[in-house]
Amino acid sequence: MKNVLLVCIIVILCNCNGYYSPEKLFKETLTTLDNNTFYFSSIKKHDLTSIFFLYPDCPMCINYSSVIKKINQKIKNLNTLCVIPSKHYSLDEIKEFISTYKLNFPILLDVNNNISNLLNATTVPEVFLIDNNGKIKYNGAIDNWAIELGKNRGVATQHFLLNAINEVDEGKTVNIKYVKPIGCIID
Repeated sequence: MKNVLLVCIIVILCNCNGYYSPEKLFKETLTTLDNNTFYFSSIKKHDLTSIFFLYPDCPMCINYSSVIKKINQKIKNLNTLCVIPSKHYSLDEIKEFISTYKLNFPILLDVNNNISNLLNATTVPEVFLIDNNGKIKYNGAIDNWAIELGKNRGVATQHFLLNAINEVDEGKTVNIKYVKPIGCIID
């Protein structure tokens, strides 16, 4: 009986947040859209980093691109990154998406899903708010605009990411740490 209990505890602990550890994140690198190497250890230089997982052809990502851009412009001390977690998009498709929606922050290519697996990202769009110690302060939906795929409320009434950013900036504990994202499943 003790062995069964021990195995259950190990399974539960291992499945919590996809084996995430800041040390693992800080060792990771991805290639940028400009074919440079991005070192995740560089997020240590910023109080907060938002990592948005996006697909160029996902309708939810397209709809949220203006929201992401506004957040990036509004919150000056926020380091913003975009991760494309797939090998199924050509560089031209990604560049067209970035150009069309004028996303002017680093675009990282996660062709082997290393970062999405490490962070346990499951959906696009999905955001992770991470402090300079690598601690995940919030992850999930950006806001509550989307009710389900193909259905939205017109105007968001809850701004989960912005609330988390404000709480961290005020030295408070983030009240809502996770909200299930709605969008396209990461393959």
